[in-house]
Amino acid sequence: MRRCLNLLYNGLSLDQKKFFYDLFAKIFREDRQSIAEGEWWVKVGDKWVALPLGQHDAWLEWDLAVSMLGHDVDVKHSYLDLIRFRRPRLFFDIGANYGLHSTCFLVHGVPTVSFEPNVSCHDYFQRLARRNNLPCDLQPVALGAEEGWIEVAFPERETWLGSTNPVVQDRLATEDDRIARIRVSQTTLDDFIQRDRRQPDLIKIDTEGNEEAILQGGRNTLRTCRPWVIFESWRDASRGNLFRLFQDVDYKICALPLQLPHQPIALERERFLDWPGKDLLARPVDDPR
Repeated sequence: MRRCLNLLYNGLSLDQKKFFYDLFAKIFREDRQSIAEGEWWVKVGDKWVALPLGQHDAWLEWDLAVSMLGHDVDVKHSYLDLIRFRRPRLFFDIGANYGLHSTCFLVHGVPTVSFEPNVSCHDYFQRLARRNNLPCDLQPVALGAEEGWIEVAFPERETWLGSTNPVVQDRLATEDDRIARIRVSQTTLDDFIQRDRRQPDLIKIDTEGNEEAILQGGRNTLRTCRPWVIFESWRDASRGNLFRLFQDVDYKICALPLQLPHQPIALERERFLDWPGKDLLARPVDDPR
């Protein structure tokens, strides 16, 4: 039964996979039944990824399995275009969570550094990497505007909402779900690259409201490495700050999904501030590619 469903699933378009995710990703959330041990296969571009099922919480593993291409669809579509038309030499996945974004690149042989301070996400990511014979360069640190120690807060049943942003943490505290808090080490993007010496040409930042602080701590990286940056930005007051920050380092902001090999179209400030989507791309003005 699962094999037949999995076969049909892989015949769906990305938009249809999103619809499948919206309908079925949470079906084990309240009904805590187990799932027979096995795998859910997803074809990512021209590569297959096996996502483990039946080893831990069914609700989480099933959600992750259908999230591989069914969630953040505009971002995943853009990844596939980038791999095909502008293959990154090194990808930094900031806010890697359970490693699904990193896996999109790793399975295609793109070196990837995955930053995820929430240790509760690490076991699944490491199992996923082992099952698919992928390297797992997992950095258990938070990135921000300065080095030190910081608290990550997240709902116990929604670890992907973990944030170091105090405003987001206050909002999480008003929810019904229990909030877990852990103290983690924090560094800056600039300091990490200075120590590590590897320079990314593509960065993804999805850190539940901490994007601006990470970019503040990565100004030198933006000026010198000139990576493309896929980032999350909700339509709130912080968008103006992000626009100014990118403008200061000669970047322009574009909408997702990408439609490579066509050049991304830049959003002017007012259009960016009102843009309904939360996932965007920043690219250097002087990038010839």
